[in-house]
Amino acid sequence: MTSENKPKLEDLLTLSRLSSVNTGIKGYRQALRESNPEIMEQASTILSKVISNGDIPELLLNATPQALKHEVDKYKEQHSKEFDQAYQSSRQELLELYSQNINIIKERLTKKVMESEEAKKLSDELKQESIALSMYENLGQLLLSLELNPEYKEDNELVESYKKMKALDEAKPEELSGKTADALTGMYGLSRNARNLMHDWTPYSNQVRSIYGRMLAKKLLNDNLELNKDKFDKAFGTRDNYAQIAYEILSNAQKSGEKK
Repeated sequence: MTSENKPKLEDLLTLSRLSSVNTGIKGYRQALRESNPEIMEQASTILSKVISNGDIPELLLNATPQALKHEVDKYKEQHSKEFDQAYQSSRQELLELYSQNINIIKERLTKKVMESEEAKKLSDELKQESIALSMYENLGQLLLSLELNPEYKEDNELVESYKKMKALDEAKPEELSGKTADALTGMYGLSRNARNLMHDWTPYSNQVRSIYGRMLAKKLLNDNLELNKDKFDKAFGTRDNYAQIAYEILSNAQKSGEKK
């Protein structure tokens, strides 16, 4: 990508602020549900720093949930035009960078598979299947951090795979066994009574979530294991998702700079 086609630093910084607010409020709500004061304080500090431009890090520490939500909503409303402009200005460049990152993951996984001892015993076809499986698993995990565009309806299997994967990922501890049981009995065509044959299905939850993640990822990669950019943009190309991608780009750049 040429320098002319790279997103502007100003746009990345603007979208990163939006991402920090989204992450902070999400963490705060989860901590509130779980009655975790430590995480609530961490999330409140993140939100305070963004809203006050770093000047008053304790701004929201003693705020009620209603007061905190009010200030966050007001901040997002006041800066909505700025966020929209940064999103529209950098959308295509961020999509291209995300696609390039998927290609880098593919190169890394291909090298890992081809250099493994197990690969020496496999046919070329099985090697490619192993690479594809690793790619599906990796992309599925990446997509857990993004929210599906609620207006996307074109591929029902993609939508359902995402919803089922996300439901398991966000399930409360007391819900996880039941949701896992429902998923597995459905996959294997078992009766509803089969869910009662085991007391705890939780140990299989990661396996099931991974299956849905692979199903989802397969819908977004072509035969060469490259990202279908048009489909990804339609399904996940929201302002909030590209804000998160912008945040990750800046974060990775900072980490790379620290290593040098």
